[in-house]
Amino acid sequence: MMPAPDSQLFVRPNADPIDAMNPLLSAPITGDPSPQLPNLRRDRPGDTRRRPWPGVVRLAAASLAGFCLGAGLWAATPAATEVERLKMQGEANEEGGSLVISAQLKPPAGPKLPVLLATHLTHQIDVSTGDTSDEFDLDIEMIQGWPKEIVFGLAGQGDILDVILAGDWLAGWSVRHTGEGKRELVLELAPTNRLRVLPRRLTASVIAQHRFPGSSERTVLRWEPLRLVPERTAWFDGWLRIVTLPLYQVRVVEAVNLTPLDAELAPEELRPTSTSGGPPPLFFQFHGRPYALELVREPADPEAGRITLRDARLEGELSDRRAAFTLTGTLHVAAPKGSTFTVLQGDCALTGINHDPAWRARVRDRTVQLVFDKPGDYPIELRFEARVTETNGWNRVRFRVAPAVMQRLTLRGLPEDTRFRFPGAALPQREGEVFRTLLPADGAVALDWSRARPETEGRLFYAVEAFSQVTVSPGLLRQTDLLELSVLQGEMSELTLALDGPGEVTRVQCAPVLAWEVQPAGDDHGRRLHVKLNQPQKGKFSLQVQM
Repeated sequence: MMPAPDSQLFVRPNADPIDAMNPLLSAPITGDPSPQLPNLRRDRPGDTRRRPWPGVVRLAAASLAGFCLGAGLWAATPAATEVERLKMQGEANEEGGSLVISAQLKPPAGPKLPVLLATHLTHQIDVSTGDTSDEFDLDIEMIQGWPKEIVFGLAGQGDILDVILAGDWLAGWSVRHTGEGKRELVLELAPTNRLRVLPRRLTASVIAQHRFPGSSERTVLRWEPLRLVPERTAWFDGWLRIVTLPLYQVRVVEAVNLTPLDAELAPEELRPTSTSGGPPPLFFQFHGRPYALELVREPADPEAGRITLRDARLEGELSDRRAAFTLTGTLHVAAPKGSTFTVLQGDCALTGINHDPAWRARVRDRTVQLVFDKPGDYPIELRFEARVTETNGWNRVRFRVAPAVMQRLTLRGLPEDTRFRFPGAALPQREGEVFRTLLPADGAVALDWSRARPETEGRLFYAVEAFSQVTVSPGLLRQTDLLELSVLQGEMSELTLALDGPGEVTRVQCAPVLAWEVQPAGDDHGRRLHVKLNQPQKGKFSLQVQM
């Protein structure tokens, strides 16, 4: 018997489609065929002759069985594929016929398999002055299943600008912030249907950027670049390429799960095709696990984009009321056109400067600046007078010249006994007829000088502390005096002690004693002990007198 309309037919994998359709193939085509094929047309009423319908029916049955079996082949498990609302319509005659088969197929029930992906990533970092740009090229292979969205964790510093997915499989993308303060890049895939062929690989490009506010060519920067960390991936590997401008050099201060490579071992599409004069790119490879790194950007040439003073010398002619200086050297200009450089500032008056068509001088607010039209090396000779003020007998000047390495200062016109005060620098030393020293690193000149006064000794002041020991024996008295002397001012070359009472001095002991004698006091009432020292004494010393 033919299946009734809207009947259900179950076809299992490995089943013979012809056996599955046995009810159709065994149906006799005799008598009234209406119960078997309600939609097949008879030529005449009561005609019971055999027609070519059995072949048509067998063809229809085989086609239907193959259709149902093909539908069952998508099942990943032995579960049966359910066929609902099976319909077959057609007509046949001696000249031919037509057949239409329709059904609703349901996938087999069973546990849903997890989605498995394999991700290959190529990450390129371009380092410039104010920011870094990151480009991630993704190659995603669908090993099992088809996800509704692909999620990448975001680590490091940077912001996603755009996502480009090949084909029309990207429905949208967004950056999702989790409750733990983490970020995720979410790629939403377009919905699928059973009549659409799903690709096994997807390719995408992610563009990101990280800015450095307020940075310049001379700024040293340290940061952690942005990285994509795939979730629910069975395998993760790829390449990392770091490119920078000729002005900078980039160092990797910390790297996790990254293997450095020479340029010839990197993929051909990542190798540099031309040399721009900058440092060569850095190449790394990673396998299996997410990577991490920290970078430092610093100037390749410390003088790049700057103006520096080389071989600088400052010579001065000084007197009590006048200070004339001459600054000479070579200006190395590595800055663009229009750059300015301050060569002198402070209480000074410009008296002369050499001329060069590549730069011009500008004086404003006690400051002398040079404006350059192009890079190069230019000799300079700057003459100026500094203001001299006097405070407590000291002459002083205050100004600042352009900083330079090992900038020499030579002073002329001062007597040999001139005293100096020079904060932040070594005191000038006499060399022949001049005084020489080095300027501070910042070029600041805070110089004081004065004539040395003749040294005179002040009056002698001293203090004495005495200890006396008296020994009495039958018929004899012995006395020993220990004197502790402290010279407070001046020098002591001799000492006179007054002797009062009977008795004789028998010994005077002291390391610096040269000679001693007892002399009359000049009157009839006493004597004096006069002690001469072998050299003038300062500070403290001891004297022992025995009587």
